[in-house]
Amino acid sequence: LKLKEDELLKRKKELEGFMPKLIKKKKVKELLSWVAKLVQGGIIHEGKMRSQYVVLLKVADDFSDDKLDYHINNTKKLVTKRYQR
Repeated sequence: LKLKEDELLKRKKELEGFMPKLIKKKKVKELLSWVAKLVQGGIIHEGKMRSQYVVLLKVADDFSDDKLDYHINNTKKLVTKRYQR
C-alpha cells in the first residue's frame, strides 16, 4: 500500500509539472493565431514589423508568461486597430 501511495504521489507531481508547460503552449498558440491574422490582413508585410515578428516567433517558447501576455495583447491591438478603420 505504501508503494502505491508513493507511486501515486510521484505521478501527481509529474502531472502538476506539465500544467505550466501546457498553459505556456496555449499562450504561444494564441500568439501564433493573432500573428496569422496580421499576415492575413496584410499588416505584417510592412518591413520592420515583419522582421520583429519573425524574431518574436523564434523565441516565443523562451518567454515568461507575462511577456507572452504582453505580446498577445499588443498583437490583438494591432489587429483590432486595423479592422476598425
